[in-house]
Amino acid sequence: MLKILGVVFVMFSVLPFAARADHRGIILIHAGYGTPGKFVLQGRVLEGEGIRAADKDLGRFANVVDSFNTLETDELKGVGVEVEIDGRSFASRTDDDGVWRIESQDLLSPLPTGALPITVRATGETGYVIADAHGVVHIFGDEPGIAVISDFDDTVANSGVTDKKRLIARTLTKNAAQMEVVAGASVAFRHAMQAGARGVFYVSGSPQNLHERITEFLSIQQMPPGPVLLKNFGEDPFTKQVEYKVGRITRLMNLLPNLSFVLVGDSGEKDPEIYRIVAERYPRRVIGIVIRRVNDADNTDSRLFGMTALDDYTGDPEVLAKLINKVRMK
Repeated sequence: MLKILGVVFVMFSVLPFAARADHRGIILIHAGYGTPGKFVLQGRVLEGEGIRAADKDLGRFANVVDSFNTLETDELKGVGVEVEIDGRSFASRTDDDGVWRIESQDLLSPLPTGALPITVRATGETGYVIADAHGVVHIFGDEPGIAVISDFDDTVANSGVTDKKRLIARTLTKNAAQMEVVAGASVAFRHAMQAGARGVFYVSGSPQNLHERITEFLSIQQMPPGPVLLKNFGEDPFTKQVEYKVGRITRLMNLLPNLSFVLVGDSGEKDPEIYRIVAERYPRRVIGIVIRRVNDADNTDSRLFGMTALDDYTGDPEVLAKLINKVRMK
C-alpha cells in the first residue's frame, strides 16, 4: 500500500507480543502463475491459525484487533515445504520472513493449462501443528493472448490513498466485507474476461500481510480471481514505489512472453508514470492503459496523455473489453 501504511506495519512488527501458547501454524499460498514449462509459486508459514472471516456486521474495535494481528505476524523460519501439483512434488524452505518460494523452469513434462489445484504441506519436525493448505497456480498456454494487470487501492477498492489519515483508518477499522469497491469495477473486470482476457494479475504496493484480506475482498466483490502480488518489506524497496512495481511487472511479463496486457491503475500515486515506463519497454505488448481519476490527485491531461481516464467504471463498463476486442479483431 502506501509508505504511511508501511510505517504502521513496521510499528506493529517491532512491538513486544506474548508467544502464542497453542503452537499452531498456518500455511498461506499466494497464488502462483506460469506457463506449461515453468512457474512461480510463493507463500508464507506463520504462527497462529489466521484471523476470522470477514463479517459486514463486525464492529470497529474487533476489526482493529484483527488488523493488529494481520499486520503483526510471527514468521516460522526454516520450515520445509512440499508442494504437490499435477501429481508432482516440489520442495522449498521458508526464509527469515517465513516466505517459501518455488521457481521451476524447463519442466521435463509440461503442465496442463488453467487454474491447477495444489496442496502445500509442511515437512520435517517444526514443533507446530500445521494443517495442509490448498490453492491454485494459474498456468497460461504458450499461444498468444491478452491479460489484465491491475493495481488495487483506489483502482478496484476505495482506499483513499490521497488522504493518509483516512487510508489508515479504513485499513484498521474495516474488514474485507466492509471495504468499498470502486463503482462498476466488478462488472468491468468480468466483461474483460468475457471478451477473452486470459487472466487478471493484481499488482500492488500493499504489504504481503494483507494478502488474505485482499483476496477475500476480491472474492466477495466477484472480481475475477488471479494472482495477488504484494510487497515483502523484508526484501522489496520500502519507499521506492516506482522501482518496485516496474520491477514486479517486468518479471511478470518476462515469465509470460506470449501475453499482451491492459494496464489498469489510478492517479492517486504513481500508476501513470509506472505504466508509461512499462509501455515504453514493451510497446507491442501493452495494448492500453486505463487510469481512474482520484479526487485531489494530479489529473492533468499532460500526465494522463495517451491513456483512457475515467472517474469510475459505471460510465463505460466495457472500457477494458473494448481494448481487448480491438486487438482480437485485428
